Amino acid sequence: MGSFFLNSATGLILCASCIFFSLLMYQSNRDTPGTAYWSAGTALFASGLLFLSWQSSTPAWVSIVLANLFLLLGMLFELTGTLLFFNKKPIWWPLLTSILLISLGLLYFTYIQPDNNSRIIIFSLAYVAFKSSVLFVLHLNRGLHFRVAMRLFNATIGLGLVVMSYRAAITYYPEYLGGDKIIKLIHQLVAGLPFFICCAMLLGFFLLCNERQLLSIKKLQQLALQQAENKKNYSHF
Repeated sequence: MGSFFLNSATGLILCASCIFFSLLMYQSNRDTPGTAYWSAGTALFASGLLFLSWQSSTPAWVSIVLANLFLLLGMLFELTGTLLFFNKKPIWWPLLTSILLISLGLLYFTYIQPDNNSRIIIFSLAYVAFKSSVLFVLHLNRGLHFRVAMRLFNATIGLGLVVMSYRAAITYYPEYLGGDKIIKLIHQLVAGLPFFICCAMLLGFFLLCNERQLLSIKKLQQLALQQAENKKNYSHF
């Protein structure tokens, strides 16, 4: 991963905030399918970002290896939670295999042939793949519902995809896509922006849960009205 410009105190506060909101979301929606995975995914992703901010003061196995593992597992849990929310059973072997292969690539470019740019590209592409998958599942299954949550997901995931895609591209072709100032700006965005995207996506899932509950209430009301109408018609005979 690239240089992170958050100091330890700021990273700790942002991480603690994400974990706090994930716990609140779990407590209020624990009966909704996928909530536990989304809460755990948010906590893991925020913790991974915190570990990344310690690159100048901790060994590589913490600030690179463990950090990237937490980030990858966090995104995996978000995708799994999204699938479960729509009552879709995740297929674990391709998901876990992808995590393993990405981790091996990151380990290779950390210890065997150290290359920070290669790690940036690998993780950026993994980020794009997982977040795009979440967005795809949402659009595929939402039907005519969850409009407010979808707007938030589209905005936050879309922003993350643009930044991370450009980050991968500018790392590979720095001479064509920007100078040192642009590269520094992108790294600064990557330093803090994912924390806010993390919280915004958690809010999006919270909105999904709320609308799901409202839809359930409406269905119960319609069922009660239908039963009352049937009872009324039956009483006429």
